[in-house]
Amino acid sequence: MKYLIITALLFFTSLTLFAQNLDDIKKTDVLIVYFENDRNSFVGREYDKKKNNIETILYKYYSINNEDNTHTLVLCYRTYMDFDAQFKGEKALVLPLNKSFLRKNKDIILTKKFMDKIGFSETLSLFSKAKTILLIDNNDSVNNKLVLKEVKYFNTNPIE
Repeated sequence: MKYLIITALLFFTSLTLFAQNLDDIKKTDVLIVYFENDRNSFVGREYDKKKNNIETILYKYYSINNEDNTHTLVLCYRTYMDFDAQFKGEKALVLPLNKSFLRKNKDIILTKKFMDKIGFSETLSLFSKAKTILLIDNNDSVNNKLVLKEVKYFNTNPIE
């Protein structure tokens, strides 16, 4: 059921958005993020076989504003989204995608370049209002397909 809802949301989102327009992206409940490793990002992986084969991956974006303040945006993938899901045996959403998905949906996929363009505070606003966040890691592929993962957003920034 969960996969059906996410697929329907992705389909609806791809039909309703034709340009990477901030106002249109704000209206959606699902954010899709394309993660690329560069000097302003970091991926940390942890795999614990002793705890029911739980994998944890932290994706971090760093942003430096004009005042040389560094801000961090943290997205976390876990095999189970929370303890309740783990208890029920409900794994986080992971879907293989054809690489053409990036081309066809480039207007609705958030990239580091777009997040830098709209600014860090606007980016935080998008993430905090999103009901579901999906991530595509450019280094994570299976059988020449990209992998779409459900992630959680963590706000690690002090309130200003």
